Amino acid sequence: MRFSMCICRKRRLGERKARAELRGFLWDHWFSRRLGYVEATFYTIEGDRSEHVFFVEPGTDGRWRIAHRAQMMKLRRAECEDLLSGEETPECATASAYEIKRYGLNASGRSSSISVPPDAVMIPETYRLLLVFEGPAAKWEI
Repeated sequence: MRFSMCICRKRRLGERKARAELRGFLWDHWFSRRLGYVEATFYTIEGDRSEHVFFVEPGTDGRWRIAHRAQMMKLRRAECEDLLSGEETPECATASAYEIKRYGLNASGRSSSISVPPDAVMIPETYRLLLVFEGPAAKWEI
């Protein structure tokens, strides 16, 4: 299965829904050991774009992983220059997460330190995913 989404911080409600869809897709596919592919585009408040591709698949050693490729496009901004005339400079990164954890949310809607059992049935709006990437101690919360 594959799908694409655009996540923009300017529309908070839309961003929350899209991030929840992304969490649900990644968790369901990784936990169920089903192949999956998703593209997501994120925008910062400043207008910087990052394009992400996630593959849910077995690694070369047979362990299931979420392989992640990101390309960040940062605008070069002159002090008094119009944003639209700025040039984009790409930065690329790839990583694989073999360890994926779910954490419940506290009363303020932020991640708590309470880990959710893998077999617990939850809607994506009620938890966060923590992808633990191999290599340097890199983690990413979705």
